[in-house]
Amino acid sequence: MTGRRATSLGLRLALGASLLVATTAAGVAWGMVDAMVGDLHRALELRSEAVARGLAQLSAPALGRGDDAGLAQLLGEVWDVEDVARVEVRDLLGRAHASRVFDAAVGEDAAVVVAPITGEPDEEGFRDAIGTIRVVLSGRGNAARRLRYLQLAARVSAAVVVVGLAAAFALAWALVRPLRRLQTAASALAAGQYAGDLPDAGPREVQRLGAVIREAIAAVAAREAELNDANDRLRRTEEAREAMTHMLVHDLRGPLSNLLMLLDVVEGDVHPDDRPLLAEGRARCQGLLELIQDLLAMSRIEAGHVHLDLARGDVATLVGGALDQVGHLARQRRFDIQVGETPGTLVADQRLLQRVLVNLLLNAMRHGRSPAQLDVEAADEALTFVVRDAGGGVPAEAAERIFEKFQRAGSARGGAGLGLAFVRLVARAHGGDAWVEGARFAVRIPRTPPEPA
Repeated sequence: MTGRRATSLGLRLALGASLLVATTAAGVAWGMVDAMVGDLHRALELRSEAVARGLAQLSAPALGRGDDAGLAQLLGEVWDVEDVARVEVRDLLGRAHASRVFDAAVGEDAAVVVAPITGEPDEEGFRDAIGTIRVVLSGRGNAARRLRYLQLAARVSAAVVVVGLAAAFALAWALVRPLRRLQTAASALAAGQYAGDLPDAGPREVQRLGAVIREAIAAVAAREAELNDANDRLRRTEEAREAMTHMLVHDLRGPLSNLLMLLDVVEGDVHPDDRPLLAEGRARCQGLLELIQDLLAMSRIEAGHVHLDLARGDVATLVGGALDQVGHLARQRRFDIQVGETPGTLVADQRLLQRVLVNLLLNAMRHGRSPAQLDVEAADEALTFVVRDAGGGVPAEAAERIFEKFQRAGSARGGAGLGLAFVRLVARAHGGDAWVEGARFAVRIPRTPPEPA
């Protein structure tokens, strides 16, 4: 399974809380620094206004007399103050009478103030403007102060982030700890065991989840006990059925063998007209004896002790032998069996494979409709024996179940439910398989025989 690597809930909570704390701290610090810088700029403007008003009062007499030297001396000796960048004195016509450039650089946050210079009051006390004074204060000092504020805010923010990060991890650990206990309990439950107690403390949601898991554990334990009990009963039933099958097989094999010997004994005294009937009886007894042998073989196959008597045989002979065994029953039931091409030879256990074909044909006669078609599909790797009839076929949901022992499709009657189970066991013992699709039964036998176990 591919995809992005998942992170733990605790780490997500801690990172989320840390990001929130860091963002909040940075926002608060930036807002405080911005407010302080604004206050500094306003203070700079107020200081510029004070400087401008003071210079306007002191420079009024000299400007009124046109004393440019006095104005220059005033600017050079008296107003050498911090943050002052430039000072200019002009008359109403805009002519500069005196100016001075101080050492301070202007900078981006410079404050510029223009104040009027008034003359002596007239008889009514009014003063006329005789010029202006322009004062430029540098923002370099404010920039230095802003940098110090930013550094202080950064240190405070870093401290807040560290404290917030520690608090976030502690909170995340406290929240995730009961969830991890629940995870441990669920993993133990999935492994079929339970160790440890579920958390009783923690958030209300975790407590409720723990209660739900306790109920699930109790339900699973009860259901597991029921399933174990049912499996034990099924196992005992299967063992009893297997034991009964073996007992019947062994008990029937002896009488059938004796019956065949008796038939051989009385053959000389039978009227020639009755000998075909005697031969039919001998064939029936021989078929029952072979069926018993096949049941024993099926038991050995299931136990993994099968020994295949592999030999190369003609496919046509194999098919012909199977048709001979079912021919009498087919004639009685007027069931038509058609055979396609039977090419080549095949290395297999010829007797078991012939029994497979007999079982498929008997299954068609019992549960299908005439006619039936037996074909052999040849390929490079395997031969596939196919028997299809004109019946409705096997429902898709029963396609696997009918290959189990003592199982029949739907309400079908006849047979003990062993024929198709024998078919699949023999096919798989040869390294092949058997399956059904509707009314088409197929058995695949590889051309290369399996290695002996």
